[in-house]
Amino acid sequence: MSILENTRTGTTRPVAATPASAVSVEDAVVTFGRTTVLGPVSLDLPAGSTVAVLGHNGAGKTTLLRLMAGIVVPVAGSVRVAGVDPTRRWRQVARVVGSSFYPERAFYFRLSVAANLEYFQSLQKVFGRRARDERDRLLRQVGLADIADRKFMELSLGQRKRVGLAKAMIGDPEVVLLDEPLANLDDEGRAVVSSVVTDRARQGRTTVFTTHQMGDVRDAVTDVVRVAHGSLVHERISDAEDSVPCRRIEVRGGPRAGCDLSGVSAIYRTTTDGDRIRLTVPVDVRMSTVLAQVEEAGVAVASVWEGEHLSDHEEQIA
Repeated sequence: MSILENTRTGTTRPVAATPASAVSVEDAVVTFGRTTVLGPVSLDLPAGSTVAVLGHNGAGKTTLLRLMAGIVVPVAGSVRVAGVDPTRRWRQVARVVGSSFYPERAFYFRLSVAANLEYFQSLQKVFGRRARDERDRLLRQVGLADIADRKFMELSLGQRKRVGLAKAMIGDPEVVLLDEPLANLDDEGRAVVSSVVTDRARQGRTTVFTTHQMGDVRDAVTDVVRVAHGSLVHERISDAEDSVPCRRIEVRGGPRAGCDLSGVSAIYRTTTDGDRIRLTVPVDVRMSTVLAQVEEAGVAVASVWEGEHLSDHEEQIA
């Protein structure tokens, strides 16, 4: 990975948008009252990218997405999404940007899943057979076709997340913004999100999502944006990484308060199973570096296995 964009400094370097930019943010600042919660930040995301936004709770991840969606307006700087200013051309933005924020509160509880989607389609002037065909396709895509007539209030939290995903894709927008789409999902639900994100990337569409658990969709991610204390760092994942010789490492340990492995999973392919964390690490990365990153993420490391086969070598950590 290589750092492409800025962190929060006294002066920031504007990032010039290119014709292929899906999202362009230049020196944007967001305040709530007298408190600056984001910025100044600059960011340029190419069209067709799949972007994971990482950071601890309260870091500013959701605020960044809300800025892109035009829900919050910067007090300074500018934002362009699919070439449109979301703070001024909100009707046009609604046609090129789909989003899902807090899906458990974004729908009518007494309406069915299909009726809720029909309502949001009507806001985009999509009616009749075209709307029915799109609803059927979206519900199949998110694995909810068999409960289309069920009331929203009867759905589980994970199912509501998937309805939010379907709603965000109405109209096949160029950019989709998803807030914690993997939270509260079982294995099937995470596979659905991964499939949707991968399909959009193949179609040249851009998806930006916040997460604490990137492992399920890591292979589809092209860019990582780390948010901390209102500032950000943008890293592009090189296609060459797949050709780098790697070794496997398994770490055992218990999570401390505030444990967050999203930063680790952004660097290495990561899976978890109880107290086991399995990592695929380039051979030129030292074990001490990997352990420091895992410890920093909030894991109390007890033991480590390293090798092509995890049973080949064991190193006990005092």
